[in-house]
Amino acid sequence: MFRYIQGKQLQWPTLHDIMRTLFSQEVVWEIERHNIRQKGRQEGVEAGIVVLVNELQKYVSDPVAVAKSLMNRFGLPEEDAMKKVQQYWKD
Repeated sequence: MFRYIQGKQLQWPTLHDIMRTLFSQEVVWEIERHNIRQKGRQEGVEAGIVVLVNELQKYVSDPVAVAKSLMNRFGLPEEDAMKKVQQYWKD
C-alpha cells in the first residue's frame, strides 16, 4: 500500500519495520534504565562514604586510617580514598 505526500510516493512501514523500531526503542530504554540504576548505585556509595568518614572522624583522628577503612569497605584505590577523606573530613 502506498501513500502520497507532496507528490512523492511513500510506502507504509512493514511489520518488520515496526518490530525493528519497537525493538530498538526497547534496547534504548533498557540502556536508560541501566544508566539510572548505575547512577543510583554511585550516589548510594558516595553517601556511604560521607557517612563513614564523618562517623570514623569522631573516633579516629588519623585520616590515613579512615582512608584505609574506605579502601576496605568500598574497594577504592588508596589515592581515591585519600581524596574522599580530604573532601569530607570536617575540621
